[in-house]
Amino acid sequence: MSRNDPEFPWRVIAISVMLFGALVFAAWMILVPGGSGDSGVAAGTGGTVETPPVLPTAAAATAPAVRPAVVDPQTPEPAADTTALDSTGPEALEALSIARAEAGTMDLQLFLIIPGLERLIPVPRTVPAPATIDAQVRRAVEELINWTGTQTVSPVAPESRVREVWVSRGGIAYIDFGRSFSDFSGGGSLGELHTVYSIVATLTESFPEIFAVQFLVEGEQIETLAGHVDLSRPLLPSADWVLIEQGDATDRRSQQSGGARETGDGG
Repeated sequence: MSRNDPEFPWRVIAISVMLFGALVFAAWMILVPGGSGDSGVAAGTGGTVETPPVLPTAAAATAPAVRPAVVDPQTPEPAADTTALDSTGPEALEALSIARAEAGTMDLQLFLIIPGLERLIPVPRTVPAPATIDAQVRRAVEELINWTGTQTVSPVAPESRVREVWVSRGGIAYIDFGRSFSDFSGGGSLGELHTVYSIVATLTESFPEIFAVQFLVEGEQIETLAGHVDLSRPLLPSADWVLIEQGDATDRRSQQSGGARETGDGG
């Protein structure tokens, strides 16, 4: 039988081949979806769907806050760990101030001058505790301003006036003074150091939730009082200008005052 034989079913055979090819193609599409690396299935994982990577913005949204980075201008290296997490949250801040208010009193460490000593010494003082942390800090600063002890002297000028006080959740106390605070006449560089570090040490030693102090005058940041201390940033306490340990301070005071216990009106 030849190809030109009209009885040979060439048309049927052609149609059958086309249908068979279509079935093979359909089966391949079903069994091997996509057929490439863009199918969304990881190669060699047995059909396990890939997990999309976490976007950086989503990860950053859950990262804990860190404390503000502050550097003691009197110290050449950083005085604070700028990567340390902030442990002073709003709940801890409020709990400490509430505890003092409920007790009715708070124990302060006022850092004052003894004539002849270069470093400030702590003098304990118990005073009534206001209701809020801002008011408690204000009372501590005013205790320094109004101090009238018999053997120690406050380095903060008595004409200084506190306009406003607020404590951030990060542990920085912002003290806004009146204009008279910047009219400094405290006796050169040592007087300026005593003035600012007396306030810083009093607040950081008396209030565990405070670690630095930012000085303001009439609501504005100031660069310095008399050109010797950088006050443009929050100021940390410095062991160069204060005696932190009470025992050491007591020994120094005894040598200077014959062991008499200091008293003061404190305003």
